Amino acid sequence: PPGHPSARAHGPARAAMADAKPSTFTNNPVTRFIGVNLGWTLNFVAINCLFFAYGLTAIIEYGYSNNNQTGDGAIPSGPRGSGVFPITLMLFVVGWLAYIRKIVMFQTLVLED
Repeated sequence: PPGHPSARAHGPARAAMADAKPSTFTNNPVTRFIGVNLGWTLNFVAINCLFFAYGLTAIIEYGYSNNNQTGDGAIPSGPRGSGVFPITLMLFVVGWLAYIRKIVMFQTLVLED
């Protein structure tokens, strides 16, 4: 690939890289994908944590109704509520779609090599 260090190396350095035995880490497509897309992977993990920790727990505990209120009268979930469920759900769906797109693009590039 163009961004790979061996693509930029010339002369003896390139020959040494070509002779070097690749590690198991770089041979495994899952770890290679995560290494190449570390930022996207960390965002994906964070998005899932947000959805399951805040959005899903709010909908399970209070439902999506204006009738269920906390002790101080706040509406945690519902059309007039805080919006934690719809916002984290949108983030969750967009995050999954973007990450799946990254996986498909990575697989396409791997198959071309």
